[in-house]
Amino acid sequence: MNHQMEAFRSTQIIFQALIIFTLFSYWAAFALLVVNPYLSSVFPAYRVGKLCVWELFALAFAYLLSRWMIKKWGNVKQVCMENRPCISMPKVYGWYFLVYFMVAASIGAYQYYLFTQQF
Repeated sequence: MNHQMEAFRSTQIIFQALIIFTLFSYWAAFALLVVNPYLSSVFPAYRVGKLCVWELFALAFAYLLSRWMIKKWGNVKQVCMENRPCISMPKVYGWYFLVYFMVAASIGAYQYYLFTQQF
């Protein structure tokens, strides 16, 4: 039973890492679409294509925001279905991931459009 609890705790850590990754990728999209072409000279200490303090700030902000989201919305839970342990997450994360994938698909389509305009 102790092994199951350790595995479940690992699942909660992976879930938080997933939230951090998705939040940080919003910064990456913003940097790619707005900061790099238009605002790179305005941001102090910003370097295009290289790790800088802004990425570290965005990563720290994503970590703090993920902690707040998990505290406010809840974390994944272990439930039993038909005598098997399963993992469940609150429904609000379904909406969060739906919006995330819609934004990601839109950015991908926009990037594809920009890329094809060069030919």
